Amino acid sequence: MPRLSSAIVKIALLGCILGSPFVANAQYLRDYIFIAPTRDTSAGLTKSSYAVGGGIEQLLGNRFGAGVDFSAIIPGSGKANNTIGTTSFNGFVHPVLNSKWDPYVTAGYSLMFRDFVANGFNAGGGLNYWFRENLGLVLELREQAGKHPTAFPENHYLQFRIGLTFR
Repeated sequence: MPRLSSAIVKIALLGCILGSPFVANAQYLRDYIFIAPTRDTSAGLTKSSYAVGGGIEQLLGNRFGAGVDFSAIIPGSGKANNTIGTTSFNGFVHPVLNSKWDPYVTAGYSLMFRDFVANGFNAGGGLNYWFRENLGLVLELREQAGKHPTAFPENHYLQFRIGLTFR
């Protein structure tokens, strides 16, 4: 349990840094929330699950950004206490900016935790559709994968994220 507490403290610190007033005054800050039907594949078996979460992204240059998100992957069947928490630290590339259609690709590091902590990665892409100046629809396909070195086989979570984004 001490490793999990240390990881949560580090995640909270990064969230505070990204959410600081210095960052909030920048040109492009995007918050988002989502739900996601998820395909959970482990040891050759595929199960249905779903995810809920949210995150924040800061544009750092002309088309590049960095962000963090938090989610819970909840089993579609079985016990809810088998829910896995994830935190992802990502880079983003937006080939088109300042339009109603804002496509992007993303990839980065994932940390998965429950009664264990596992390192992983994630990659995906999506689209923000801004139907108001500060409110939009987000559609994203993201693959997350992680493996606990001793206790569990490698898990892959393919998510179709649907949500709202704010700037």
